[in-house]
Amino acid sequence: MQYKITKSKRLDELESKAREFEVLSSVNLDKILSLLESKEKKINDLQKSEDNIGDYVNAITKLNR
Repeated sequence: MQYKITKSKRLDELESKAREFEVLSSVNLDKILSLLESKEKKINDLQKSEDNIGDYVNAITKLNR
């Protein structure tokens, strides 16, 4: 009886993993990578803009002293 319970649990686990792999196989990795790269570029551009604005604010602050 314990053998059947253990095998049943293992079968459920394997079926669950098989479903996960089915989902992963339908994912378009190239599209996801492209999307991540574009998001990373936007983040880097925004960080550069933020740094430039910070430099500008510091320069104005020094001038007003």
